Amino acid sequence: MMFMKKERVNKFRINLGAIGREERENIFIDVEYNYIKDNKVKVGYSIGIYGCGMISYVVGYEIDVNLDEDIEEVLFDEAKRLHENGYFYSALELFYEELDYLETM
Repeated sequence: MMFMKKERVNKFRINLGAIGREERENIFIDVEYNYIKDNKVKVGYSIGIYGCGMISYVVGYEIDVNLDEDIEEVLFDEAKRLHENGYFYSALELFYEELDYLETM
């Protein structure tokens, strides 16, 4: 068995505020990324609820970046675009649907 190599992963969090089902549920987006060669960054976006932790991995892909730019600002803008297109709301709605199903069992 071959041992996998360790990678450094950078991470930051975006607070979306109290947009959860209940007023007290503050939602966040975790952004994890690491650099790969040729001006590319691997990025993954997850959504979570403060006090509960991460609830769903939303999307991950490679993105071309200019290494002269602030990478976190580029990824923040990308998260904003995904949020405007409903990616995070869809993941949140799916979580609540599964939660409702489990509560009826």
